[in-house]
Amino acid sequence: MRPEEDVALSARQDGWASRGSFRQCWLAYVDILGYAEFVGDACARPGGPEGVIATLREIIAQAVEPAGARLGPLPDVAMDRAYRDFRPQVRVISDAACLTVETTDPASVVFFLARTAILQAYLICTLGLLVRGAAVLGGHYDDGDVVFSPALIDAVDSERRQCHRARVVVAPEVARRYLACCDEAGGSGERAPAWLLSCLARDDDGEWFVNYLTASRMDRTLQRLVQRHRDVVDDGLRKHGPDPRKGPKWAWACEYHTRFCGGRLA
Repeated sequence: MRPEEDVALSARQDGWASRGSFRQCWLAYVDILGYAEFVGDACARPGGPEGVIATLREIIAQAVEPAGARLGPLPDVAMDRAYRDFRPQVRVISDAACLTVETTDPASVVFFLARTAILQAYLICTLGLLVRGAAVLGGHYDDGDVVFSPALIDAVDSERRQCHRARVVVAPEVARRYLACCDEAGGSGERAPAWLLSCLARDDDGEWFVNYLTASRMDRTLQRLVQRHRDVVDDGLRKHGPDPRKGPKWAWACEYHTRFCGGRLA
């Protein structure tokens, strides 16, 4: 290798090293169901692809909104510190979305699940498609060119086992840490907003999952999500109810909506 090539390679490697490192992260992997047909329909319309891309950018912006944009100072000191330092990254690649954030603060798990709820709610209510996925804790590296992620492998494997339930399951360790943070915040007498402590629910099979409609309680501008979710689910049941593969997913989403509106999520 010529000296100038060696210098150029070294500079590139230094650049790569400065763009990220392998670290422990909260990671949510979300598979957008029915996306191939959705994309095909969009490509058949003039300006369709550009419209979908713009919509996805808006969804990403909602999930990564700068820290402090929605909440004032939180009464719980540890949770407030985690909120101010919270910097998630969201990537949408074809039919999947991935939200990651470094686990620099134990309380960050609360905001990780809250942002996952926003991402999931907006994907469903904006695109009119169901999603399925998993939220995990594990090693992750992403420099924009290379993704090396045992956490992502774990999340994809968990998502594929979901079958007929259109939900984002939460790994037991993530659920344990979230519940511990909520107990600490609630027990300190300096309680965080109720919606922030209700991002997790348990299904009838014992699995923890992201209670994504809680995003509608974050502020008044998001309350329309519940109405939109009902319309999306009603339309999906009409179209896909008889389908043995798609129907059960829409039926689960309908049951979830009913439980959420009835206050029956534990």
